[in-house]
Amino acid sequence: MADTVNLTIDQGSTYTHVLTVTDPAGNKIDIQAYKVRSQIRKTKKAMTKLLDITAQISDGVNGQITLALTAAQTAAITCGESKSDASSKYYYDVEIYKMDGPLERVYRVVEGSLTMNPEVTR
Repeated sequence: MADTVNLTIDQGSTYTHVLTVTDPAGNKIDIQAYKVRSQIRKTKKAMTKLLDITAQISDGVNGQITLALTAAQTAAITCGESKSDASSKYYYDVEIYKMDGPLERVYRVVEGSLTMNPEVTR
């Protein structure tokens, strides 16, 4: 089962976040043999992705993955326009994957909500 990590991002700002993949006992998992991918969607069931998050294994031995978005990418994510909806909620997940013979092995390691705080200065 994937860990849940909810993120808050400031619209129009460069964003990075380091995640550590662990087993249920909290031990770091070696993910050197894997590749990683991550996406943002408006709802968990949305068929269309909003954006790919740049995801890289930054320290495979220690299970570390770095997620990154540029300022231009975060500026392009819509925030609520009304006072009652000042921020906007999206969803993301992070998967690690590798080929195992003819099969692609995929594991969702992190998932959660992503809240965008609107920018004022543009």
